[in-house]
Amino acid sequence: MIYDEWFAGAIPADWERVASLRIERRNKILPSGEMSIYATGPDEAQRIEEALASFAPTLPPGSTLVRHGPQPAAGTLSFDALSSRSK
Repeated sequence: MIYDEWFAGAIPADWERVASLRIERRNKILPSGEMSIYATGPDEAQRIEEALASFAPTLPPGSTLVRHGPQPAAGTLSFDALSSRSK
């Protein structure tokens, strides 16, 4: 999980952006309201997506997890945009 703007031009081309975590509530600790989650190898994306699908329901209010990249195969766990606004 990284802030893309911190690594502009330095993110390896073979990394796949799997999702982004958006936090609407700004604070003095986070430098940005959005962090990107990358798979660093070809076999990592599905494992990360499955973990994120389990993690998404636990997000605090004001947070949204957005899926990027190709659509998952039928029957796999997935999310497109899960938000905790309704919590």
